[in-house]
Amino acid sequence: MPYNDQPGSTNDGAAGGAFWKGAQGQEILQSTINTSIAQVLQSVNAAADSAQAALISEQNALASEQNAAQSEINADNSADAALLSEQNALASEQAAWQSEQNAAQSEINADQSAQDALDSQNAASSSALAASNSAGAALTSEQNALLSEQAAAQSAQDALDAADSIPVDALVPADIGVTVQAYDPLVSNGNASTATALQTARTINGVPFNGTANITITAASPNTLTRGSYLTGSNYNGSAATTWAVDATPNNTASKVVARDASGNFSANSITANLTGNVTGDVSGTAANVTGTVAIANGGTGATDAAGARTNLGANNASNLTTGTLPNARLVGQYSGITVKLDGTNSVYSSPNTGSQNDFGRTVYGLAEYRNSGSAATGAIVFIAPTGPSSIMHQLEVAGLLYNQHAVKFIVQGYRTTGAWSDLRKVNLGTVDIQVRWGVTPDGKHCLILGDVGTVWAYPHFSIVRALFSHTGVTDAYCTGWTVATVTDLTGYTNISATISPATLASNAQSATALQTARTINGVSFNGTANITVSANTPNTLTRGSYLTGSNFNGGAATTWAVDATPNNTASKVVARDASGNFSANNITANVTGNVSGTASNVTGTVAIANGGTGTTNAAAARASLGVETSATGSTRLAVGTTAQRDASPSTGFIRFNSTLAQYEGWHGAAWSPLGGGAEDDAFYGNVNTLAANKTLDANRNYGTFGPFTIPDGVTLTVPDNTVWTVV
Repeated sequence: MPYNDQPGSTNDGAAGGAFWKGAQGQEILQSTINTSIAQVLQSVNAAADSAQAALISEQNALASEQNAAQSEINADNSADAALLSEQNALASEQAAWQSEQNAAQSEINADQSAQDALDSQNAASSSALAASNSAGAALTSEQNALLSEQAAAQSAQDALDAADSIPVDALVPADIGVTVQAYDPLVSNGNASTATALQTARTINGVPFNGTANITITAASPNTLTRGSYLTGSNYNGSAATTWAVDATPNNTASKVVARDASGNFSANSITANLTGNVTGDVSGTAANVTGTVAIANGGTGATDAAGARTNLGANNASNLTTGTLPNARLVGQYSGITVKLDGTNSVYSSPNTGSQNDFGRTVYGLAEYRNSGSAATGAIVFIAPTGPSSIMHQLEVAGLLYNQHAVKFIVQGYRTTGAWSDLRKVNLGTVDIQVRWGVTPDGKHCLILGDVGTVWAYPHFSIVRALFSHTGVTDAYCTGWTVATVTDLTGYTNISATISPATLASNAQSATALQTARTINGVSFNGTANITVSANTPNTLTRGSYLTGSNFNGGAATTWAVDATPNNTASKVVARDASGNFSANNITANVTGNVSGTASNVTGTVAIANGGTGTTNAAAARASLGVETSATGSTRLAVGTTAQRDASPSTGFIRFNSTLAQYEGWHGAAWSPLGGGAEDDAFYGNVNTLAANKTLDANRNYGTFGPFTIPDGVTLTVPDNTVWTVV
């Protein structure tokens, strides 16, 4: 049977005719009820007209009695008012009829008083007696009319009661050919337009609220402001007054933020940085940059890139894992940024961690999913379990989309051992109801059947987003491998249950569109038809402590707090690095590791040579300590080395002692030349007697050598033009 796509109606495909809901069914029902009520009201109005005629007759009869029975006229007026009240209050028949009976009793009492007055006037006026007798007859007629009116009212009430008890089906003509279900405004997917009060009182920030009265809440923050590192004070949500401060000190205290004292100074243990400024304290360590590769034994990786480091350190890169099974140890802990995509045969499930026989329970997420891109896909959509074991209780949460129709969402329950399904339940959470049944496939597997073989679907998309399986037949294998198909012939399927109807609520409306009486929350009107924003100060204030800027905070106004920090040398401020990572200070008392530049005028103590100092307190002693000279009047150290050990790229002005030639020499910009003053003592001068290596004399120079002088084979002495070399 095609799926009914008409607005406001559904077709559940059950045998016995169509099942109508919505505007058409309500219109038929309302029209029939209105006809019955109109007939009842017509009878009531006829009775009321009869009573009115009797009252008019009574008024004409009592016109001649005005002077003798004024009290009776007043009673007649009361009766008229009671009758008029009765005509205007048919909606509350019982109360009106009771009022009329009371008025009639009052009138009878008044008539009796009038009769007594007339009896006392018999001797005085026979005409008054005659009039009184006429009035008595009129009153009797009125009483009879009232009794008739009461009987008519009772007949109207009986007719209304009978109308209420008429079966809804009996009000619909038989030739329409539909079955009409009585409208119940409190079905599970119904919605009351307003409610005087919530059935269950709720609390807003701990204040009970059921909609019957206004409330004022003291709003804590919706989320907690958590104290992070380097702050003091308790976590803050507005429920208690709290003061926060930066946990800072100028003293050398571990795990504290650095703050300058009133003079701009602070102390520390070890500072690793490039420092510019004055340093007070011991300076230790080397400022040399690490060259080469740091071995693992020395705290390094023994590699020059990340891949080599991971290999050397035995670290595995999970991106290289393309196949295989992850061991359980890899899946322990918390993870973020993980995307898991499951195909149609896989799912995620868990089992209970407590309770008796906890192996017989599973919660499955993403059990199975179905989508058809056809605009008129025809057939039953069947979700099929991988097996059909006995003794399994099922509860499936199904969500679905249908083109150009309302959302589908429901929870269905069923239990099967062998044979027929039992414990059938369904809760409809969507805006449209579809046919749902349990069954067993021809090969004995459990299945859930949506629609029927003739149902037409427009781009259907259904997913079993969550499933609960319980009892002794549950296994891991039952939690995976579910399949789904469109079936146009259910021949061979067994134990197909009846269509499962959604559960209904018997009392309170599930929800209300609005509160009947609007309430205020912190002065803002609220009736439930729209969201509101409540401006609520927190009951307590967050007080700004030291080294912070900004105003104390209670939620009444937007406020910004910041740490009172600067990279500049400003007293009583927290130290902050600038964009280059630098900061300035007055005096820093600490052991410093790293490069230190600037003046050391404020260094106390003596820096040893091993620590980069001279170990002395003056320049002369420093030169002696460093081996530059023996003393101010002693000798100065020059570099000593062989000819082969000369600098490869010397600068002009360099001097040294050549141990090969046993002479002082200097680099004049082009070559090494002997220096004057090479005498062995005050009377003798000497030079080597053999040329040890190739040599070219400078141009435009005069040279002299004491001989004899030997130039060995293979060694060349070059004397340029305009240069004179003399051997003496």
